Amino acid sequence: MSLKDLTLQELIDMGLSKVDTEIDRRTGSIIYDTIASAAVPMLFIALEGASIDEATYIATSYGEYLDKRVAEKGLERLQATAAIKKATFTDTNGAAIVPIGTRFSTIDTLEPLVYTVKAETELKGTYLVECETRGTVGNGYFGKLLPISYINALSSAEITGDYQVARNQETDEELRARYYEAVKRTPFGGNVSQYEEEVKKLSGVGDLQIHRAYPSSGHILLSIVGVNRRKITQDLIEDLQMQIDPGEEGTGLGIAPIFHKVKVVTPTEVTIPISFDLTVLNGYTVEQLEPLIKQKLEEYFDQLRKSWGTLDAQQHAYDITIYVSRIIVSISTILGVANVSNVKINSIANDLRLIETGEAQQLPLLGAVKING
Repeated sequence: MSLKDLTLQELIDMGLSKVDTEIDRRTGSIIYDTIASAAVPMLFIALEGASIDEATYIATSYGEYLDKRVAEKGLERLQATAAIKKATFTDTNGAAIVPIGTRFSTIDTLEPLVYTVKAETELKGTYLVECETRGTVGNGYFGKLLPISYINALSSAEITGDYQVARNQETDEELRARYYEAVKRTPFGGNVSQYEEEVKKLSGVGDLQIHRAYPSSGHILLSIVGVNRRKITQDLIEDLQMQIDPGEEGTGLGIAPIFHKVKVVTPTEVTIPISFDLTVLNGYTVEQLEPLIKQKLEEYFDQLRKSWGTLDAQQHAYDITIYVSRIIVSISTILGVANVSNVKINSIANDLRLIETGEAQQLPLLGAVKING
């Protein structure tokens, strides 16, 4: 019997089974009430024991207990990071000078977010601002800012672009998956596993592909996407380059081993149109189903982007292929769809394999969806 499935009545019954049958064991009897009183704390002990048992194993552990287990493998839970944006400030003379540390609030969000000025950029009047609330909540805001304290002659303040996309704290399932991956691999001496492990710890990195000797230069190429599985900004590329291998010189002054010349890039986003013939069941229309179809296709493309950095261990290559069959299956699961046929990916009635090499890397985005029906 599992401890977590044990009930109070089962504990009472186990206690009563040890009592002589000649003694009154009915509900309300002295022996029954005595055993029932003792069974209550015993049940708490049993449930606590079940909780300890679950926390012992990686497969069922959770929270701080999972943190302790993965620490045995040298892993730590990835914490939430703060979104860093580009903000432009103007005064009566044009580009404004804003003191570092100045705080601004959003003005058209349900819950106001506060951004703090962190650093200047090369462009006058444009600064890097960091969201004080950690996590992805700070990623989506673009627009006007309101200074929390008075700034003389300030005319406008506006978030105009991304610098570094934030991520939420790593969930138990994400941490568990990373642990299992670490167990299967042995990071050592700048091999693929070590690059994956170390580079993914850097702020702003969601996933990466690792290619050797791109265009016969002898370099190692790291193609990186953000935590939102989209291409990263040029500013972040330059920042990561400095952390990994400053100047692509293999000096060992970054996290890359000495003599490893590393170049940091980001993949090219490729917008891919999809078209197909659709037959619907009686009582349904194409117009009704179109939003659901687009949602299913977006989910499929999202899964493709999530697998973009997964290395095929047997082929020693990265493979992102958009399959006609999977598009058909995704759409066919929608209630009201009778048949899907004549699927074309990028205007071709065949599967589409993207380029994932040292010369070029492609990241799939869903383009226009044309439904013939």
